[in-house]
Amino acid sequence: VEGLLAGIDDYDLLLEACRQIGLAGEEFIPLRDRTRDRAVAAALKAFENATTPGQAVTILCRLTRRQSNELQQHREIVAIWHQMQKRDLAAFPAAGAVWWEYLGLVFGSLCRSERAGEAMQMYKAWVGDPATPPEGKAVLGAAQALWLLSVDAPLPACEVFESVVREAPTHPSAALAHYWLALSHHYYGRADLARHEALAVRRCYGRVPALHKDRIVDCRALLLLGGMREDPALPYDLELQRKLLNGIRMELEQFARSVARNSAN
Repeated sequence: VEGLLAGIDDYDLLLEACRQIGLAGEEFIPLRDRTRDRAVAAALKAFENATTPGQAVTILCRLTRRQSNELQQHREIVAIWHQMQKRDLAAFPAAGAVWWEYLGLVFGSLCRSERAGEAMQMYKAWVGDPATPPEGKAVLGAAQALWLLSVDAPLPACEVFESVVREAPTHPSAALAHYWLALSHHYYGRADLARHEALAVRRCYGRVPALHKDRIVDCRALLLLGGMREDPALPYDLELQRKLLNGIRMELEQFARSVARNSAN
């Protein structure tokens, strides 16, 4: 395997190989790590050699997505971001969606690297910039809300989700915002508002979404619409529905704990 990989210098192929090797067992961990290091180096070289800001940001976002979601290299993401800050970043927002996705990933990695204060400084700087488009504010807001959910703070998260919905109500990043607002209204017994927000999830996707993480949000919203019951007519298998229903119940319990803490304070 290592002999085959030796002739590959494409960072995308190396990152995919790294993911596959990681599934092969503990004895392959050293090979995975060597392949990961080669992939990161190749991606950064491609970034430096990019001829346009859009091309450069696309490479950086692809690398960071893999580092965050598959490799858990949050400190490495932060280190690259610190190097990025030494550059003139003015041209990068023109790259559009990939730039805002990249910043959202950086925000999450800062928080996971015990740099939540730095993450909030970055968030406020970009969201407070009049030049930042609604899409950028929505993506960064969703990243902040996800962090708040991860530290068991659904009430503050929903406040941020409300700002996401105001900025870009039909952007894919707003789908999770609509879902959590639907869950909030469901908890408080506001059935009409819960239904309105749950229906808005599908409008963010336009159809059954392709990505697994988006399908999970879509299915959870449909289960809320259906009164928290399994439905064979949904475009999701019953085993997944049962798993997600248990997840929704846990999220409602999380919401109840947050409400109780807020009342106690």
